[in-house]
Amino acid sequence: MLVAEDLPECRAMPGRVHTVQQMRHAQLKLIAPAAPPATHQELPLTAAIGHVLARRTLVADTNGRSHALEAGTRLDWYHLPRLAAQGQATLPVFLPLHVGLVVMRSRAAGPCGDEERAGLALVMEALGQLGASSVVAVASGEARSEAPALRRAARHCDLLVVIDTGAADGHSLRAGGPGRGGRGDARAATGLPMPAMLAVDGRPCVVLPYDWREALGAFVAFVAPLVRRMQGRTEEIAPLRTALDAGLGAQPVGRLLTCVSASGHGDAVRVRPVSPAAGPLPRRLDGIAGIAWAADELQSEMGRAVAYLPLIESLH
Repeated sequence: MLVAEDLPECRAMPGRVHTVQQMRHAQLKLIAPAAPPATHQELPLTAAIGHVLARRTLVADTNGRSHALEAGTRLDWYHLPRLAAQGQATLPVFLPLHVGLVVMRSRAAGPCGDEERAGLALVMEALGQLGASSVVAVASGEARSEAPALRRAARHCDLLVVIDTGAADGHSLRAGGPGRGGRGDARAATGLPMPAMLAVDGRPCVVLPYDWREALGAFVAFVAPLVRRMQGRTEEIAPLRTALDAGLGAQPVGRLLTCVSASGHGDAVRVRPVSPAAGPLPRRLDGIAGIAWAADELQSEMGRAVAYLPLIESLH
């Protein structure tokens, strides 16, 4: 992790992601410096739902036999009767994770537009589904030059997520801008740009591209595993699946992370982009099944196959 006392720079992690193996390596590299929570609290059963279990706990199965619920399990309502049957009145759970979501906007930019508000709402909804609370701040300028704003936000959170106009390779990745495109783009210009990583007063800070489609994709692929690790989850990284690209022709899944809808099951899942590159963003995450991109080895080996991260596995 880059630690800079005055935050003079905010650079991307080296290289771009072209393959599924590189994606896994990048996710592991990003979460490696983060530590699981060190403290926990005791909560009544109903208040503990949605929190992450801090200690191995016995539960009863449907036959009345006891077995262990491992530490790092996120508690859900279906755990409640099994815990109550075991005589549990309170549970040890990790403290909730507080995430600061900071939008760095150009000083010349006007008021927030519809796409910016929609994108911000989607990222906040994703944080809520992960079980993290979020605080939003909007600052003028870029993360490179706005150290005071980041330090103020860091006082109130465990993790900072910054949406920054200069986050990716020194330029914005807006629709139609450098780095965006379909499968015919040159390799050097098309791989997934790694998010920037730094520390602000000891808190990890991830900087995502300003284009909201790419920011949401990068959040699911890179920030969600980091959040899960900092929550103390047992399963930090969601499985990466393979799906068929059903948008060939008019609107294929491209070389950058793309929000997609999905149909089918198992090995027959078919995905297509949820909206045109210049179209409006969905208003809620229930309009998005997952994130997909055309990984290099899948293109050479399987033709129409793309890598696919379902939201239901990444955000729960």
